[in-house]
Amino acid sequence: MFALLRTLFFLLGVVLYLVAAWPLHLYFLFSRNEARRQRLLFGVVSAWARCCLWLAGARVRVEGLEHMPPGGVMLMSNHQGNFDIMVLLGHCGRVFGFVAKASVQYIPLLGGWMRRIRCVNIQRKERGQALRQLMAASAGTLQAGHALCIFPEGTRSRGGPVADFKRGGFRAAVAAGVPILPIALEGSYNLYEAHRPWVRPAEVRMRILPPVSTEGCDEKDLPELMERVRSAIVAAQAELRRDAASGGR
Repeated sequence: MFALLRTLFFLLGVVLYLVAAWPLHLYFLFSRNEARRQRLLFGVVSAWARCCLWLAGARVRVEGLEHMPPGGVMLMSNHQGNFDIMVLLGHCGRVFGFVAKASVQYIPLLGGWMRRIRCVNIQRKERGQALRQLMAASAGTLQAGHALCIFPEGTRSRGGPVADFKRGGFRAAVAAGVPILPIALEGSYNLYEAHRPWVRPAEVRMRILPPVSTEGCDEKDLPELMERVRSAIVAAQAELRRDAASGGR
């Protein structure tokens, strides 16, 4: 019964926040102060993510915020569950768009904010088309100094091993000439995937790792670049899991 009530409370809170924040779209339509717009955008989006996590009973521990670079950057994280994006949006210290399947942008109330933070929507079923969409949409965003996030596994692991990485995000980062920021997540699947269909409290750990430069890289360097980023995330995620199991910080 408690799990049912928490899940309903969580869903209601998420919707009510989005409804309450909707009028702010009018501000973005008429304001010409870009610095103020970005500050407000960060405040609204990060507060929404933190509100979602609080409603779910998430306890988030963060390490490595000092590694977040300014300017254009491609964030890459392992993908354990649906709450990953909320953990990242709420605790990375800056606004970023993320790569998502095209249908998500049509969710009422949510799609407008996805456009505000410059999300990239792709048709995942058509691999070639998805790559072309990613390359075309990400280039201008990254080169303009904004951040994007992609889950290079392409699907949720639900607490299982980190899957092989796909090339798309790496190609986009290399083409734009921006660094890749590896991020390891551990425990987010315990908020939902481990107890479907219920939302349950859990501890989530996030470690932001030093950025990996793509300067001088081209297509032939992609396998080495992918292995370097994946190895760093796998090692950090395994360490976070050991720490969580032992009760360590």
